[in-house]
Amino acid sequence: MYVFVTDTFKEAIEVSGLKGFEFELLWDSEVSNKDREAELERQHEEALAAIERNKGEEFSFDEAVRRIEAGESCASGQWRLRQASDGTMRLGNLQADGSYSWIQPIYYPPILLELKWHSVNKIFAD
Repeated sequence: MYVFVTDTFKEAIEVSGLKGFEFELLWDSEVSNKDREAELERQHEEALAAIERNKGEEFSFDEAVRRIEAGESCASGQWRLRQASDGTMRLGNLQADGSYSWIQPIYYPPILLELKWHSVNKIFAD
């Protein structure tokens, strides 16, 4: 269960010495939306740069599909492909926070077919 509280409440708990509370900052009203968006964009660009730095041999989409069917996961820029536990293909799109939003595509957009793909460690694809 999550309970949302103000800074005043958090400070009162900390001053009182009560134990068993865990606070996580979800929103900082002193940071502008523009600053928040800029930070998310910076994180996204950093994650994309890390992907580019760590890629190995590149290959076609068709080869990526063959490798995924053999148990590998593949990436191209912000996109990831993997096989789900039920054997279906999943397409992931890198989000600003570094996680992936996964879908089960009914078709692949043509732009994905033209990209160069590379194998990635399955741990990082999930």
